[in-house]
Amino acid sequence: MMSVEVVIQELQDRRDEIERLQMELENLKKQVTSDVDHLSSSLQEERYRSERLEEMINDLTELHQVEVGNLKQGVMEMEEKVSYQSEERVSDLRESLEACQTRISRLEHQYAQHQQLVTLDAIQNSTARALAIRGINVVLTVLQMALLVIATSAEIVLPFVRTAPEQRRRYWFCQFEDAKHSLMLKLESKSGGGKFSVRLWSPVSERNLSYLDLVASRAD
Repeated sequence: MMSVEVVIQELQDRRDEIERLQMELENLKKQVTSDVDHLSSSLQEERYRSERLEEMINDLTELHQVEVGNLKQGVMEMEEKVSYQSEERVSDLRESLEACQTRISRLEHQYAQHQQLVTLDAIQNSTARALAIRGINVVLTVLQMALLVIATSAEIVLPFVRTAPEQRRRYWFCQFEDAKHSLMLKLESKSGGGKFSVRLWSPVSERNLSYLDLVASRAD
């Protein structure tokens, strides 16, 4: 009897234990189900969020690609514009440089011609001045020689034509003038001292020459 009751009691305990385990299993199943539902809901939300993020990323990517394409097109247009403007500017600068070089060459040619003309004029003027001065010098030399001859002849003739010992001085003046030069001849005779002098003045302004003074005298 004791063994049967013990067996029954054990069976009862086992049953209670099984029921308790079933209840715990049921509670655990409910908890797992709740957790699974919560995780499923979270996964759905994350999936929706990831889809929206993916759509936003796609939109941003498309917008970025469009903007990059627009920027590339703008850069290409700007490069073409800058290249065209730079070519025009280089062409203008080249034309301006060529014009400046042409003008400089023309000025150099004009300056060289002017220098040649100035040199030729200077040579011609100096040659003409030298020839004129040489001619004047030759004329003056001839006049000096003529005056010496006149003075010598006058000294020989005048003693025979004197009338009184106290005869005063006699002067003979002869003046030659042109546009730039003047020539004056002065003949002076002293009867008392027996002296005869000839003076010649010729100021030549071109070479700042002093007066020429020619004196011929002889004492008795």
